[in-house]
Amino acid sequence: MIGVALVVWWIRGELAVRDRQIRDSNLLLERKKSLSEKDSAMVELTTRQGSKTVVEKVDLAEHICQVAAELDRLETATGRETPRSDKFVSDSHELMLGPSKSATLGLSRLLGVTDDVIHAGMNMGVRAIVSEFEASSRPEDHESLRYVLHERAGSSPRIFENSPHPRDHDENGVRADRKIQGEGMTLQDFVHHPHAVDSNLTEAHVLALRLFTTDAFRSINTPLHQQAGKEQGVVHGFP
Repeated sequence: MIGVALVVWWIRGELAVRDRQIRDSNLLLERKKSLSEKDSAMVELTTRQGSKTVVEKVDLAEHICQVAAELDRLETATGRETPRSDKFVSDSHELMLGPSKSATLGLSRLLGVTDDVIHAGMNMGVRAIVSEFEASSRPEDHESLRYVLHERAGSSPRIFENSPHPRDHDENGVRADRKIQGEGMTLQDFVHHPHAVDSNLTEAHVLALRLFTTDAFRSINTPLHQQAGKEQGVVHGFP
């Protein structure tokens, strides 16, 4: 963040940088130790160097630590930190790695349910999503479902902490890609959008994607983040 009183913040900043360098060095050592030999592997990394394509073998654990260190360096250099509660990114200090076998056990293991439960939900489609959201203890999930399922995009004035604008709005009002014939799109408008049709998305797919653009993303992401690296999955609220 930018200093308010230049001299005071400069001194405090210098001390903070030195302290962070020490802490980050210790943190990287801990990260490397936490990656056991069975979870480490040599992988091929392809990069572009000018007009040439270079392929080199790197240690996966070492490369992950290098990437994390570079993210830390950029945060320090720019004075900006990675958003702490974002749909798509997280703090480099919170990088989570699970056991190698977790990748082979499938999504059902991470969700804490059986494959039969997942297949049953897929067959139910929209009804399964509605049932799961209605069972949620978060009022925000209920409101998000009602908004996406029954209201036009941009019709709600409610503002959430992750955006200065209401949902489906930008600084000019309802976003152009959320309108059809001058009005906010309904769920069915999204279902029949050319991109959705070309991708063979069902109504359930589109409903899930639209819900992820709302505050309901917290109820989807948070349990998965908490479960990362654990052996036995706790049942996810929205499997």
